[in-house]
Amino acid sequence: MRYTGAWALWPTWTNGPPVSYQIRPTLPADQFHPWVWEPTAPLWGAEAWQDAVLTAARTVNRRLQQKLGRHDVGEMDLCMQAFDMKDPVAGKPLLRSDGDRNTPSWRARQDGAKYLAAGAFLALRNVAAHEDAVTWTEQEALEHLVRTHETETASPLTR
Repeated sequence: MRYTGAWALWPTWTNGPPVSYQIRPTLPADQFHPWVWEPTAPLWGAEAWQDAVLTAARTVNRRLQQKLGRHDVGEMDLCMQAFDMKDPVAGKPLLRSDGDRNTPSWRARQDGAKYLAAGAFLALRNVAAHEDAVTWTEQEALEHLVRTHETETASPLTR
């Protein structure tokens, strides 16, 4: 089921929704993290939505591998390991959110980054890579790019 907007929630409006419900945010894709937008822009311009999402995910994966010096693992497994809260071991650096690591908020943010990043690879990259033809609209593909962007920006990526 798709959300049809505030209009469906208040069918008694006779002159349409209030002005506050008519204002829609805009999302300038060229302000995404460069890892996401730079390799994606030419594909986006060609309306190749599936290829754009796949390229963004692959680029973020490769950059995370480079940042961590980890080429033995990638995508979902890399994110699950890199954002884990355990102590680091030699050759397997971890990514940490800023802040006090002893607070529930920090632990929630760290776990959230881990599952958000891993989920983006499972739900977006894998679908884009393994389906012959994904029927994403431009809006749906843009929302998927946002999720890929969040994979990169979910944590400040400090060791």
